[in-house]
Order: sequence, then structure tokens, then C-alpha cells
Amino acid sequence: GPLAFYGHSLGALIALDLARATSERTVQLFCAARPWPGAPASDRSFLLDSEPANFEKRMEKAYGAAPPSFANPEIRDYALPILMADLQLMNSYAYGGPAALACPLTVFAGADDPVTQRSDPMLWGRETTGPIDVVTFDAGHYFLESHRDRLGAAISERLDAASPPL
Repeated sequence: GPLAFYGHSLGALIALDLARATSERTVQLFCAARPWPGAPASDRSFLLDSEPANFEKRMEKAYGAAPPSFANPEIRDYALPILMADLQLMNSYAYGGPAALACPLTVFAGADDPVTQRSDPMLWGRETTGPIDVVTFDAGHYFLESHRDRLGAAISERLDAASPPL
């Protein structure tokens, strides 16, 4: 059946590659909190190269304040190793060139996201011959948490528009 993919930050790269692999079935691609992968990438290795105890401070400097859920020590202790692994993957990602997808693509960005604020979200349009839409939230990198309802509504609206009537 038809597929749609959403990815936030590193997940946007994964969603793009999944959409490429299933392009004949992909009906919508949603990429969030990530500059277009064909643009020159910022080196994030500094986040991993020094004392692990300072990782959270380095993350805050690079990505903005952590979401409120990080105040919970159990969540933080669980998530930090995953974030470190995400950064290692992101630093090794090799962009393969435009995918020439035909599906609509929606880019979500945080107006105050230090990762994307200097990038042009419309560059993501190079990945598709379909329409591109950019939605900007008044938030930082972690708008997935702070704007969950608005994000969910925007995704639902676009999926409803992409679905054939029953």
C-alpha cells in the first residue's frame, strides 16, 4: 500500500532514504529539523570528541535547550547514549544526490533552531518533482515536543489530502 515517512533531524535523512527505496509507493515525505542533505554539512564531531560528562552542554550549544522531558533523569539517561549514536551516524552520512521523487514533500523547521536557521528549507525541493511545502514553528530544534499538536495536525491534513477517497 501507499507509504508516508516522517523524520526529525537524523530521522529526516533516514526518511529520505526510505522514500527513495520505496519511491513507487511513497505518497508523502515529511522532513523536519534538518537542512537539505546536499548542502555543505556542519561538522558535529566536536560534540563527541571531548569529555562525555559535558555532552549535554555541548548538545545545548549546538541544538538549543533540551526538551522538558530531559528533566526526568530516567529519560535523560536512556536518551543520551542514543543521541550520541545518532550524531555518529549523522557525521558518517553520505548524500547520494537528488532522489527525483514524485511525491509531495513537507519540510518542518523551527524558527529558532540553530541547526536550520541559516539554511534554505526550499532546497529540499531538489528531492522531488512533486510540490514542496515549508511549515515553520516558533520554536527551536525540539519543536517535535513543544508543538506536537500543531505538527500532528499539519501531517494529518497533508495525509488526508494525499489519500484517495474511499
